Amino acid sequence: MPVLLIGLSLLFLLLTEWPLARRAGNPMADTLRTARFWCRFALSLAFSAAALLIATQEFSSLWQVSWLTLSVALASTLVFALLSLCLRLLAGGRWLLRLACALVFALLLSVFCEVIVFNHRAIATTGLQPIEIGQHMGVSNVTSEKREDGFYEIYPGRRLVLNLPDTALEMKTLFVELEAYLDEVPVDLFTVTVSVTDAGNSAFLVCPARTIAAASPLSRYMTMQLHGITDQLRITVEADMDLVALRHVTVNAPIPFSFSLGRTAAVFAILLLALALRPGSKLYLPRLAPFGGRKIACTALALLLLFALCLSFSAGTPWLSTNMATHQAQYAELAEAFLSGRLDLYMHEPPAFLAEMDNPYDTSARKVLETKTGETAYWDAAYYEGRYYVYFGVLPVLLLYLPARVLTGTPLLNGVAVLLLLPLLLLAVFALVYELICRFGRAEETPLLTYLLLSCMLAVGSGVLTFALYPDMYSVPILTGLVCTAAGLALWLRAGRDPACIRPLPLALGSLCMALVAACRPQLLLLSLLSLPLFFDAVVRKRTLFSRRGLWHTLAACLPYVAVALPIMWYNAARFGSPFDFGANYNLTTNDMTLRGYEVGRIGLSFFTYLLQPPVITGKFPFLQPVKLETAYMGVTIAEGTYGGLFAAYPFSWLSLLPLLFRDLRKKPGATTGLLLLAGGILLALFDAQGAGILQRYYADFLLPILASAIIGYLLATRDAPPAHRRYWHHALLFSALCLGIYEVLLLFTYLGPALGAAITFWG
Repeated sequence: MPVLLIGLSLLFLLLTEWPLARRAGNPMADTLRTARFWCRFALSLAFSAAALLIATQEFSSLWQVSWLTLSVALASTLVFALLSLCLRLLAGGRWLLRLACALVFALLLSVFCEVIVFNHRAIATTGLQPIEIGQHMGVSNVTSEKREDGFYEIYPGRRLVLNLPDTALEMKTLFVELEAYLDEVPVDLFTVTVSVTDAGNSAFLVCPARTIAAASPLSRYMTMQLHGITDQLRITVEADMDLVALRHVTVNAPIPFSFSLGRTAAVFAILLLALALRPGSKLYLPRLAPFGGRKIACTALALLLLFALCLSFSAGTPWLSTNMATHQAQYAELAEAFLSGRLDLYMHEPPAFLAEMDNPYDTSARKVLETKTGETAYWDAAYYEGRYYVYFGVLPVLLLYLPARVLTGTPLLNGVAVLLLLPLLLLAVFALVYELICRFGRAEETPLLTYLLLSCMLAVGSGVLTFALYPDMYSVPILTGLVCTAAGLALWLRAGRDPACIRPLPLALGSLCMALVAACRPQLLLLSLLSLPLFFDAVVRKRTLFSRRGLWHTLAACLPYVAVALPIMWYNAARFGSPFDFGANYNLTTNDMTLRGYEVGRIGLSFFTYLLQPPVITGKFPFLQPVKLETAYMGVTIAEGTYGGLFAAYPFSWLSLLPLLFRDLRKKPGATTGLLLLAGGILLALFDAQGAGILQRYYADFLLPILASAIIGYLLATRDAPPAHRRYWHHALLFSALCLGIYEVLLLFTYLGPALGAAITFWG
């Protein structure tokens, strides 16, 4: 392993030093003789070793070559090389000294927060004397006496109640350790409710429920804010279990000190980000244009760090080794069907009662027959004329699942497919923002850091982190559609930079990407209407499109749509008898989609929920709670918990309204494009609510166009503004980025559920 670290560090440093030496006209041999090069080499080794130590948590593992150590060594040495390159390109003189001081300050502040702030409960309970009371507690709601191994048998799902009628203690903390099983499988989560009587409460005071996670020892400690002596104690444990053992119940147990390297690193990264993005930062001096080597290095570093963040969320989920549910293997099964020359999921035989039903899409009637016959229909598959089909777009199968099946011989998992699509989406989003700035802003005046901030906001706002955290089958077609849409718009913008000279190759590739949307997320085809404002001058004034002299450009714009439409229409007709029927209405789901229709009564509800609903904020971590849907619509409304409307949760989206509010902005080039993006996003939100329902994952369909419209609004507002006004807009951008970051972090903790929430115990 040391040899591997030395080799990787030396290789990446040489790759970053070579272009700099060539640019300066210095021989590479002279660079190798400098002490600075070898100092950077030593720092790279130390950085990589520290990263390995944090990842493995064992010093001995540093000397063992495994896939984990190899990947961490590769990533850490590459990150250090990119950091070194960016610092050398951007730094100079006294600025580097100030940067070093800022780094030391951020490091000291992050260590202070970890030692003092996050461990203040441990400091406050240092002098407590623990008292074990578990052996004195009475146990109820059990079906047997205590066994020799300490376990009680209970009915699955029943509660365990522990009572201590005569406590006579002043309780400062309570430590509860349980061990439970369900069908010989360990139980990970317990919901514990503590009830006490004290000097201020003669009747039982029921404290808020707490979640204990087996993977988080700190979650077993609870700080009690009671009055005087506690007379009685009752502990109610709820979990899906059939065997439970009470290992320890301790009063006044000191909370142990816990130094978390990951938490310290997170605080350190947040402080560095705040220093970099502060209004007076020198990092705003490098401009976006011309897009040279140092800009490419910074963009690559931003992409790498953002993708590493996505990987860190995916690494903690089990979805990289298995699909979330059996029915979510449909894409892999469709690839298998294609190899067998079939279009249907022939490996699943529909139960006989489906063919005998008058309406097989009646969910309640289908459930009755499933209970009666013991057979089950294939959930969320399209059922048509006695066969199962996949109604999701076919493009992910052709791009990912089918090649993976042919090359590896094994089916591709949805989590792996999402991880393959995420870097493509990041690249497409960064390219889209760059082209928007070049087309509607002033690239020569736009700070490089502002470009990176806008790109990260669009990427994170579009849901890349949540896709990484919850990579199910439903995420795959949405992600593929976003990749095609962002890439297509970026290519169209690049093709039309000069209306008098449309570039045919990016025009054709952009049309191909936009046309392929029909094969993965058909509703996003609505954004193809953006071609009207983007190429208006080329069509109407310059006549470089849709004219005799612009024949080749016209073919480049139109032929990709024809080339994609014909096979999709054949595919639809071969399955469902109509070239325009994608089969979404035939899926066996929670409601009869064939009768769903488009109702006017749903418009107001979907508009409010998707766009205007304020997030529900509570005082309990993670503070953000799902919205409970309240409606007077007397019909079928499919809804899951959402976390606030777009304009309420993302203040940056307000900038998309600027061309509507200010007449002078409406006259600028790009205003029509921004308004069409805004209108397209709103129409997509209403269409999704009508066609499928109100679900959190559908936000991705309209977040990308509306946030892109907000970027155009920001560019139009700052394009010709005086420096003083431009500073105000920049402060608004930073405020929006802060709000988006806080919202996304809380949303991620909400998705992670009580298991991780139980580990956040430093404030209570």
